[in-house]
Amino acid sequence: MNIAIFSHVPIWTAHHAESVEIALDEANQGNKVFYISCDENVSGCPANPLKKKYLCNICQRQTRHSEKKILIHTNIFPEKLDLSNYSNSLSYKFESYSDLQSFRYKGISLGNLVYSTLVTELNDSFFSTYKYRNRIEELLNNSISIYENSMIFFNKKDIHKAYAWNGRRSSDGAFLMAAKSKGINYSPFISGGGYNKILVRDNSDTVHDIPKAINEIKEIKRRLEDKKYASKLKKRAEDFFNVASGQSINRAEKKEINYLGYYQFSSKYKRNKKFYSNFKGKKIISAFTGTYSEFAGVEGYDTSNDFCKDFYEGISYLHKQDKISSNEVLVVRWHPNSRHIKGNERKKMMDLINNSPKNVFHVPPDSDFDSYELIENSEKIICFGSSISVEASLRRKSVIFIGRNMFQDLSCFERAEKYEDIDNFLKNNEKKLDYLDALSWGAYFSSFGNKEFRFVKQVSPKVFTYKNTQLKSLEMRILSFIRYTLRFFNF
Repeated sequence: MNIAIFSHVPIWTAHHAESVEIALDEANQGNKVFYISCDENVSGCPANPLKKKYLCNICQRQTRHSEKKILIHTNIFPEKLDLSNYSNSLSYKFESYSDLQSFRYKGISLGNLVYSTLVTELNDSFFSTYKYRNRIEELLNNSISIYENSMIFFNKKDIHKAYAWNGRRSSDGAFLMAAKSKGINYSPFISGGGYNKILVRDNSDTVHDIPKAINEIKEIKRRLEDKKYASKLKKRAEDFFNVASGQSINRAEKKEINYLGYYQFSSKYKRNKKFYSNFKGKKIISAFTGTYSEFAGVEGYDTSNDFCKDFYEGISYLHKQDKISSNEVLVVRWHPNSRHIKGNERKKMMDLINNSPKNVFHVPPDSDFDSYELIENSEKIICFGSSISVEASLRRKSVIFIGRNMFQDLSCFERAEKYEDIDNFLKNNEKKLDYLDALSWGAYFSSFGNKEFRFVKQVSPKVFTYKNTQLKSLEMRILSFIRYTLRFFNF
């Protein structure tokens, strides 16, 4: 078979290691591998969105290092993504970001891929398409060029399968969508939750494939009921939840949580008994949000067509006077990741915080307020998209979940399908739920991944070697040292 691997994030070492591992694995199976890198011509690069020249140079040097020192198999052939065969400068006008999302090119949702790219760049899910019209045109035209030139490449090299990291942005997504249009197998990949694990999704548009993840969690649940696997899985789940709540520090080399998108916010939380003394005689209802911009536009996660379009709308609904009774208070804990949001999305959040009713209290995202102490003191918990819904369930709390996520089908909480479900949850007594079902999420999240590093060795977290050769180029090692030094001295 002929394999195409698009490597466009070499300065993200772990993801670069994943692409190198896949290339070596395919080559050792006897397949012909075309390892395709960027030649500074991809707009919307997730690792270097501002196209800083020094980062492009380091990226190029990292690619050359990998090609000369590691990807030296007779079945591996370095290639560059050439966009000169098809380039365009078409003009587009979109009235809104939802208008952009609905744009399709030859049946492919390239507009939504551009939307996802811009949300990440701007940290704003509700940006003005007029203000960023030039950037939208640049990204869309570049995405079309990637799509068309990938089609040309697949035809020329008779490609049977294509790989790219992630798949949800205008660069990698366009490459995979070209493979899909061509009718060949395609796979996005990303780091797994288990140490040395890689998640490869066969014929999924992105690695964020909700139905497949749900089935994998169901398999974990079945194994939890099997005595042969139960004790090991429960221990893994307990380790995960201990890390999540700050009871222990996450160390990937201990094989607890390796997923690169996981952050241990709880390590900086501080308990605050004085806060709760203000509410003596009142029941506390807490609401936890996720980070909307993290998955805005991602199929399976996006809630824009649901009864609750986003959790800003959900919190606004809870602000209504009749939702929280006189003997109750609502405490809204904004997700720590939301401290990064900007533009119209930040305005939405701040409007809610600054205009809340007297019985609603908001904890801003940059606060060190302890979320787990809030769970302890809450009678009921409302969660919008966040996995803390699972953690609250594990603590035997009554929880209702609004939104979409990989764990949405767990039976440890109620799930709202309409606003009346939230009303009933607030008014009625606690239902008997399968709280232990929450363990399956902890076991899954800290172990997922269907491929392991075998050729590339992870000698310590994010440090990779191949036959005693470091994966990182000299330039990358210098850059890593500078970044570490700046963080160490808080520059």
